[in-house]
Amino acid sequence: MMKTTSLSLVLLLTVPALALAQKPKPKPAAPPKTAAINDTTRPIVLGTKQLAGDFGKLATTYTLGKESPLNVTVTGAEYTSTPGVYESAFEGFKPAQPKADEKTLLLKLTLQNPTQQPLALSPGGLKLTAVTPDGTDSERFVLLNPKTRKECLNLPLKPGQKLEVLALVTVPAKESIHKLIVQREDGTPVLRYDLTDKIAALPSWAGTGAVAKDVIAGIRDCVMPAGWFDLGLRGLEWSEAKIDGDEEPGEGNHFLVAHLSFQALADKVGLNFGTFDMVLTTDDGQKIIKEAPGGIGGFLLETRPTPFAGELSKGEKQDIRVFFRVPKDVHPKTLTIVDRETGRGLAFPTSQDWFSIRDCVRSLRSGN
Repeated sequence: MMKTTSLSLVLLLTVPALALAQKPKPKPAAPPKTAAINDTTRPIVLGTKQLAGDFGKLATTYTLGKESPLNVTVTGAEYTSTPGVYESAFEGFKPAQPKADEKTLLLKLTLQNPTQQPLALSPGGLKLTAVTPDGTDSERFVLLNPKTRKECLNLPLKPGQKLEVLALVTVPAKESIHKLIVQREDGTPVLRYDLTDKIAALPSWAGTGAVAKDVIAGIRDCVMPAGWFDLGLRGLEWSEAKIDGDEEPGEGNHFLVAHLSFQALADKVGLNFGTFDMVLTTDDGQKIIKEAPGGIGGFLLETRPTPFAGELSKGEKQDIRVFFRVPKDVHPKTLTIVDRETGRGLAFPTSQDWFSIRDCVRSLRSGN
């Protein structure tokens, strides 16, 4: 019995030792792979070796085109829903305000004539295409001089001259842009920029990230972008008085009077009762449209019962009153004002804070 136990113990001690002795040695770890240098990320600049690259980097200069070369540098990109007004080469001043299903991709570019001859940048001499993740292309854009806000067409560039420009590219309101394609002429190589996470987001009042709001919440004491105008709600008040000594609110009703201020962004901008749709929504879901009390034509001036319909000069302000006939047993909730040309809107709460009249002293445009 003792011999059997000893033999078992020897086997138990020997077998693991043999197993360890026969276990193959681990293979040495492979050395880490060295990342290949991608020559396509290097600049293609006139006077240097032209590399067959098609991937661009921000703040890097590239020469595009062969017969009429142009140096192009994309220095930055941001989303905006308030690009303002610019002076078109053919149509005078135009609002760059995007429509309800659009926003603007604002690109900052530097253009340079790298040749020894004068260069005229024609309308088709530079092509910009913004691409969404699902492959939707947006090719509609204008080039502006950032100082004069004038459109750049047939732009003369002297030999060696540099010019900073803004490109306003109209893109979908709810989509992000992940790629920009830049081309000099048809049939020439293109540059593709990866703009993923490189575009400055919309300000919080205008949207979330790349998703623009089609109706913006009104802000107290602030003028808001509205087509050809900056528009502010100065305040609200209830009134049971006759308007122009004639129109009464009627039994069981009273007037909600909205005191609005408009400031024109260009010369000879028309403002009348039909420029904007205005709807007052009540707590119970009723929709009450604006009225022209007494049949006198719509908007009333702030200080007297005189109708207003006319043109404003650039920077000119006009304060007017708008009337809504509201049953006394309902409570207003929101005043929505929609620009008919763009379909973009402003929604002002009708809370108690708005029931005092005061000037709008801030502008959102300074913050984009």
